[in-house]
Amino acid sequence: MNRVVRENILIAAVHLPFPELGYLRKDIDSFIYTPLS
Repeated sequence: MNRVVRENILIAAVHLPFPELGYLRKDIDSFIYTPLS
């Protein structure tokens, strides 16, 4: 997941709320999903 954040890779997963596309960003000790608007 660190690579996804570092390279700003768009992610897709059907179990995420609509839209299923978005980005992860790093918080202090967790990751935060930001949906594609």
